[in-house]
Amino acid sequence: MRRRDRIRLSGAALRAFLHLAKAWRLIPARQRAALGGVAPATWRCWVALARRRRTLALPERALLRLSLLLGVARALITLRGSARNCAGWLRRRNRPAAGRLSVPLAVLARGSLDDLARFRRDMESMAAGWVSSRCSDAPSIRALRYNDIIHVDDQRGSELGYRCDHGSA
Repeated sequence: MRRRDRIRLSGAALRAFLHLAKAWRLIPARQRAALGGVAPATWRCWVALARRRRTLALPERALLRLSLLLGVARALITLRGSARNCAGWLRRRNRPAAGRLSVPLAVLARGSLDDLARFRRDMESMAAGWVSSRCSDAPSIRALRYNDIIHVDDQRGSELGYRCDHGSA
């Protein structure tokens, strides 16, 4: 990505993330972790420049993480109605039938770019109402609801799971 494109996108993307982080009640350490473990002094500099609307050119990896996180936020807002309403789900420890329990916010903060991309894709699929391929008899399944999202974090990495209720809708 060209430097002038990074300058054009960086300030707005970081300001949007800061508003999102406030709604999700993320402490600065979690905010830095979500962007790939940015050093505290670097983070403070980025935030100050973004808030003052000064020239800022974030690294490509940080911009990619911001894009993925903002996409997750958009999907969650579609499902929950507001960024503030998403905070509870992001912090909730899910109880799936199998796999190690995990808190989605922790996975977002420590995940690789591949984990974040997978998480965003799955959240956008849920927001669009697409039925998971994990359910063998998808045509007989009721429409998905927000509480059907279950996050499983196993030894191989993180992924979203979907509760498949086979009763009446």
